[in-house]
Amino acid sequence: MSNAVMTADRTSVNFIIYISSDGTSQRLYNPIRKKYQAELTILRYFCAIMHKLNWNDIQIIQYVAERCSATAAAAALGVNHATILRRINAFEENHGVKLFERHRTGYRPTPAGKALLKSAQQISSSVDDIQREILGQDTRLTGSIRLTTTDSIALSCLPRYITEFAALYPDIEVELVMTNLQLDLSKMDADISIRPSRNPPEQLIGRKACNLAFAAYSASSGKQQNQELDLEDLTDVLDVSQALKNSPVGKWMSESLPQANFVARADSFPALRELAASGLGTAIIPCCLGDPDPRLKRLTSPIQELETSIRVLTHPQLKSSASISALSNFLAKALRYDRDLLEGNKEQRKSTSGPV
Repeated sequence: MSNAVMTADRTSVNFIIYISSDGTSQRLYNPIRKKYQAELTILRYFCAIMHKLNWNDIQIIQYVAERCSATAAAAALGVNHATILRRINAFEENHGVKLFERHRTGYRPTPAGKALLKSAQQISSSVDDIQREILGQDTRLTGSIRLTTTDSIALSCLPRYITEFAALYPDIEVELVMTNLQLDLSKMDADISIRPSRNPPEQLIGRKACNLAFAAYSASSGKQQNQELDLEDLTDVLDVSQALKNSPVGKWMSESLPQANFVARADSFPALRELAASGLGTAIIPCCLGDPDPRLKRLTSPIQELETSIRVLTHPQLKSSASISALSNFLAKALRYDRDLLEGNKEQRKSTSGPV
């Protein structure tokens, strides 16, 4: 490509940086130009090499290398598996280089592939730094913000929060990414993260809003008695799997419920809630999922060992962005308002427009 174009959206202000293949830079915010002189040097050098390459091909190569699989890369990029293979084969043929060794266990980068990936990571990191810096300078309450959180918080609270926030700030679009994996805010995977965490990443800043409580639940029509039970009295239990197995809840269940008969397992707390509501067994789930559900009854008090903090986090370079600051403050206030729901207090307040 003749130019490397890095779009630093500045939340819908079309503030764009152009780094030309001849090494010149245009329309670059002056303080940022000075602060990121080293990064710009890398960009100019990289553009001189990359001007004949298609950045989309580089992205495909990165996805294949990260996942060791053309099939997984295709799924992540939303394209056909054959497209991935065709683009890699064409790249290798056009540039006379072999990027991957194909093994039965997956794709492994060759030395040439590793060198290309290292250079691509340098440019990607530099672009991310500059984008965060520019977004952090934005004083307009407009644009798009990527918000990530767990499925439990997303399903129990976020629809109402986003609706109320949109009424207050109609020019800000919130993109919700629901995942139990921790997205990398330093790589611009998200702008704001709501995470239950006892030890948040050191490179992020934010505030604690409240705690998240867990308890045991079974179907309201189930065999369990109405009075609260001791944990050792739980029998047919629904276990966690995959990503949740290494979470604090997964580790606690393995250590604290050795006598339990695990009848099924799932990789998300909403899925465990549905299994419990069907009468299959007892689920250890967040109180914000269990308490409001009329199909369930709580069998235990909140389990103290599982209590964790809910934090609203962002990258330090984004803290001055007006739109990101507005959403962060709103979310922290809304979560505090719903403290009773999230912390498993039985006499919770009804949800209203109170947090705004």
